[in-house]
Amino acid sequence: ELESLNCSRCLNIVDESLIKFTKNHLNLRRFKISGCVRLTEKSIKEVFNFENLEELDLSMLFMTDSCLGKIGKLHNLSNLNISGCVNINDANCLISLKLFSINVSGISAIDNSILTCLINNGLKIIRASNCTKLTNDFLKSLVLLDKCDLMLLEINRTPKISDNVI
Repeated sequence: ELESLNCSRCLNIVDESLIKFTKNHLNLRRFKISGCVRLTEKSIKEVFNFENLEELDLSMLFMTDSCLGKIGKLHNLSNLNISGCVNINDANCLISLKLFSINVSGISAIDNSILTCLINNGLKIIRASNCTKLTNDFLKSLVLLDKCDLMLLEINRTPKISDNVI
């Protein structure tokens, strides 16, 4: 049975095809549909029915807060990429996730508290480039955390981070 599918940047995939696919492959563990620009939230919401998903790449898709809010159904999820989903204005639904890695680059809703909660939940890899709400206080808070096993932190092009913290 199919466990992994990467159809990133397949520009001709449409909602009807994805919906049909999701109904026939519920045991998928890795799924990447990054940059499939013809997909809408109608079909993206169906992806959250893959309860066995461990890795999900929804980057560069048109997705809003209501769609992202369904991510809590994915209890096995460990790697999430939602970079470039610029229509997300509220990312608080992420704070309860227990992930290994996350890429939230370019999402303006990502702030210090969301990433701190994820780190407290065991997050090891953060890619948060161009997240305009991250500040020096986030870096200062890393020092104060009781348990921080962070292995990688990418915060390039983050305008409120300055050299006086490093």
